[in-house]
Amino acid sequence: MPTGPGFGTNVGWDFSYPNDLDMSSNQFKFVKLGSDTYLDLCSTGDLALGIIQDNPNGSTTLGIVSQVRTGGVSKIAAGGTFVVGDKLSSNSSALAVKYTAATVFTGTPYTVSGTQVLGIANEPGAAGGAITSMLFRPSGLSA
Repeated sequence: MPTGPGFGTNVGWDFSYPNDLDMSSNQFKFVKLGSDTYLDLCSTGDLALGIIQDNPNGSTTLGIVSQVRTGGVSKIAAGGTFVVGDKLSSNSSALAVKYTAATVFTGTPYTVSGTQVLGIANEPGAAGGAITSMLFRPSGLSA
């Protein structure tokens, strides 16, 4: 049973966004806005808009709205093992995984690799979509 600080509490950071996909099995995963202005699941290294809080079943013919937590403490589905205090990022399935630190490669031009820091683990996580808690606070690439 999760014991993090108020991990189900909505403190004004939940907003409605249009959704035209079946996300009925994607509750508590990272989402972003697609080029069509509808929600899409995040992939590896994406900068997330937030964490989907419901499990909507939209379609291209019947768009609906979904609740997205855009900041603060939230439940999150884990895609890898991490511990309390670890920086978290998204994997290819929009699940929370331990952040991969950024690396700068010298040359012309400079290139940077790594993933986006999306927040901090409030509880340990385990692979397989286990629900845990995090502070959603995107901060970009970090060393």
